[in-house]
Amino acid sequence: MISSLRFNLCKRAPVLKRFPQCQYLSTIEGTATRPESQVASSLLQIGTRRIFEHEHDQYRELVRRFYEKKVIPFHSKWEEVGHVPRELWTEAGAEGLLCVTVPPEFGGMGLDVRYAAVHWEEQSYANTTGPGFFLHSEIVAPYLMHYGTQEQKEHYLPDLCAGTKIGAIAMTEPGVSVCYFMFWYYLSIIPL
Repeated sequence: MISSLRFNLCKRAPVLKRFPQCQYLSTIEGTATRPESQVASSLLQIGTRRIFEHEHDQYRELVRRFYEKKVIPFHSKWEEVGHVPRELWTEAGAEGLLCVTVPPEFGGMGLDVRYAAVHWEEQSYANTTGPGFFLHSEIVAPYLMHYGTQEQKEHYLPDLCAGTKIGAIAMTEPGVSVCYFMFWYYLSIIPL
């Protein structure tokens, strides 16, 4: 079961509990050691690396299922049209896949960066480049967390965590030395 200390603060905790336990190489609460990576039949096998803990394995299963059900079957179509549907962002937010390192007081889960790394890995394993979850969650949101005013944090971060707003970054030409962050509101990102 997910550590209650981390997830009791998060309103998305029930999402992780609804999946039955999968075949893991590790055991609950680390009672056995994880095998070395080279011993596993595949690095896609859950529980192969010692940097992760059992809670990360459970989160990996959640992310993997999300990509298997909601992204992979539709990705080639999205590549043809040039964007992913707006609903994918809100579904990812509802599943707890966006901005996981953002503190709970701003709508995130306040988890360590290894949870974000799990998501990066699973997106790369799925070979899906369309969803820009990494840029949104691991570049834009941290900029707001570290450099935004309290008002900006309160205004943008809960919606970024929920997927109702999408964070993007735009850079100017070299030598101009100005960087603009754009936050596109719901329905303005994708034409209907």
